[in-house]
Amino acid sequence: GGAGGHGGGGGADPLAQACTSACAMQTGLSCQDATCHDDCVADASAGAGQSCKSQYTALLECEAKVPASGWICSSDEDVPEVADGQCMTTLCAWACCVSSLITTSDVWSRCLPVCG
Repeated sequence: GGAGGHGGGGGADPLAQACTSACAMQTGLSCQDATCHDDCVADASAGAGQSCKSQYTALLECEAKVPASGWICSSDEDVPEVADGQCMTTLCAWACCVSSLITTSDVWSRCLPVCG
């Protein structure tokens, strides 16, 4: 459970804001996701994503600072992801938390040595 963001007039949900910013960086990619923002929010709302929401939000806040040149399309799934070396600390903290269920295979192979 936990309280949702139902306050009046306050700041937007940090996760939603981070999704907006991170999605904006992916628009130049051939694999860009037309429903990026909705998918981004959904990834933190279900199953493993829910329990790893703080790690995911931290990752997105890092990704939001990665320029378009720092993004690639994943080799297996053809979805946007940050290139190797970008946001490694937050990326792997999230990847280790959700295990290989949600991550792309590229990200999982990058972070597996960290996750142990």
